[in-house]
Amino acid sequence: MLTRKVNKGSKLGERVDLEINIVQHEISLIVLLEIVKLLGFGLVRKRSDKDAYRLRVTSLKNINKFIKLLDKTTFLGAKALDYVDFKKGLELINNKKHLTPKGLVSVKEISNNMNSKRTKYT
Repeated sequence: MLTRKVNKGSKLGERVDLEINIVQHEISLIVLLEIVKLLGFGLVRKRSDKDAYRLRVTSLKNINKFIKLLDKTTFLGAKALDYVDFKKGLELINNKKHLTPKGLVSVKEISNNMNSKRTKYT
């Protein structure tokens, strides 16, 4: 997930956040716990609004590690497109380009077309 939040203390007035979320029904909690054990990072919490658990990775260092592992996987459909877009956002953040006006516009364009906001599927 690539998000922007208002931050009046920031030069550009917005903060960019990047995180990885994997949500599973509570019956699959063991899967999320095993992923955390395998990775050596991540946090699993119960979602208050559903019978589900979420694995969350928010550290840029750990997101980069996780992406290196995911690069060995083939995604299909909209998830493949979201993954490509997520990596574009990650690259902007890794290169500190999200701290420039042009980079922030790029982040907005990427995040406004990911996941449930996606309208282009090619």
